[in-house]
Amino acid sequence: MGKFPIIVAIVVLVVGIISVAIFYMNDNVEIHEEISFESTELGIYKVNIQNFDYSPREVRIQRGESVVWTNKDSVGHTVTSSSGNEIDSPLLGLGQNYSKTFTEAGEYSYYCSPHPNMQGKVIVS
Repeated sequence: MGKFPIIVAIVVLVVGIISVAIFYMNDNVEIHEEISFESTELGIYKVNIQNFDYSPREVRIQRGESVVWTNKDSVGHTVTSSSGNEIDSPLLGLGQNYSKTFTEAGEYSYYCSPHPNMQGKVIVS
């Protein structure tokens, strides 16, 4: 049989371990377990990532309010600014959240890095 299958298995294992380590080493973004915000009374707006789509695709908020994106798909997704770096989540796994508080008025378009056809927008007034 030879050493080739063993070497391939070891390489796959090492690549997997490195990928997990890189994912968890991202200190710039706070990731939480799934939380639910059913109301916008607190100035927190919820966007679900599900079925390879953001729902809702467009959110209108006031300065100082926050948006929380929750990945409900079994594959990883990001929330990444279309221009600039105002929104920059890591790869979110199932049930993970990314939140952003918007302090400046403007339109913030975003997409999913692995799936660029997924697009959304936050409009801050």
